[in-house]
Amino acid sequence: MKREYGTGSINRRGKQSWRIRYRSNGERFAETVRGTRSKAEKVLQARLNGVVVDEELTILESAQIMKKIIVLLKSRKILTIVL
Repeated sequence: MKREYGTGSINRRGKQSWRIRYRSNGERFAETVRGTRSKAEKVLQARLNGVVVDEELTILESAQIMKKIIVLLKSRKILTIVL
């Protein structure tokens, strides 16, 4: 079944691998997902929504790490934020 415009694509690469292709901010991306087509669809949807999955950090985890770094730098008077 054909996907709607702007929702990326999924193609079989091997017995248990799929290539997902999508655009984000005008750039084209392609990556291989190992596992089922269902997993490839979930990864593609996550990429389109701007969420990082698998062994990479999620956006929430990245934000939490950045907050800890900022607190540490402020406590050591290395960082001063001027708004």
